[in-house]
Amino acid sequence: MEDREVPTLIEIERKIKRIDNLRDKALISFLYLSGARVSEVVMKLKVKDIKIEKQEDRLFYIFHIYTEKRREKMDVYRRVGIPFDNNQVFLDIIINYINKHQLNNSDYLFDIHRRTAYRIVKKHFGFNPHFLRHTRVTHLTTMYGLNAQELLQYIGWSDIRTASVYTHLNWKDVSRKL
Repeated sequence: MEDREVPTLIEIERKIKRIDNLRDKALISFLYLSGARVSEVVMKLKVKDIKIEKQEDRLFYIFHIYTEKRREKMDVYRRVGIPFDNNQVFLDIIINYINKHQLNNSDYLFDIHRRTAYRIVKKHFGFNPHFLRHTRVTHLTTMYGLNAQELLQYIGWSDIRTASVYTHLNWKDVSRKL
């Protein structure tokens, strides 16, 4: 893990808005929103793996992300539900990218090499894509209050101990509730 301060949501949005290349914007938006690893997105995720569902009068984008669980020797798809109303900026970029490039359901969302994705994130943010994942998980716990079990589902971890690193309580969390 890189030893640096986690950028705020506003900082993430600001940096993404400054990017000229729509593919780069969409890739970073997708990586941030989904909390996915680069290896789960490039040359794996297809346009058909993005669905729209309506639940309780809210619109959700559902990302079906393929994860290879090497330790457990199994492959799984996890569903990540992204509410449109809270993430419109990021989702609009992804949808504009799909439409502009006229991507079909069978097309890869990002038909690029892993190293290219690393370079894109590094160029625009100054850190590697895994730190973007760390940033998203941090935001999910601090801004939305996701607990360890919810993080397991969202991020696709197998071990609750990984999620508990992000959900530990400190004196500030406790004092806010007193």
